[in-house]
Amino acid sequence: MVWVSALTGNPNASSGRILKAFLAEAITVVTSGPLVDEIAETLVQYMMVPPLEVERFIALLCARADVVPIRHQVMGCKDPDDDPVLETAIAGQANFIVTRDRRLLELPSHVHDYITRAGVWVIGPEQLLSRLAPL
Repeated sequence: MVWVSALTGNPNASSGRILKAFLAEAITVVTSGPLVDEIAETLVQYMMVPPLEVERFIALLCARADVVPIRHQVMGCKDPDDDPVLETAIAGQANFIVTRDRRLLELPSHVHDYITRAGVWVIGPEQLLSRLAPL
């Protein structure tokens, strides 16, 4: 998760730079309830980020991002937990899913074809940063 890396890693690394771009309103973020819940859970339970800090970030994320409803459709990912990521991107008409997750970067061909027809590309953080003007 780019947000988890951004909040727990080096602020000058690619994930931290994406967070800076989001805060500077240089990018628009699309998310959904299930993705927000997963971010919060990961930060608190696995990364031991203080709950108040997580709460502040989630409030900021939800205030500035396009939060879209999803219907929990089966998208055909190898890991069904990745289906909400694809559905969120499609529902929110995102251009990109930005991730380091190999399962998402190497989707089965039928799933890859489906999301690209919807105009969504799965890319790594560095690929997104190469498309942005320097911050």
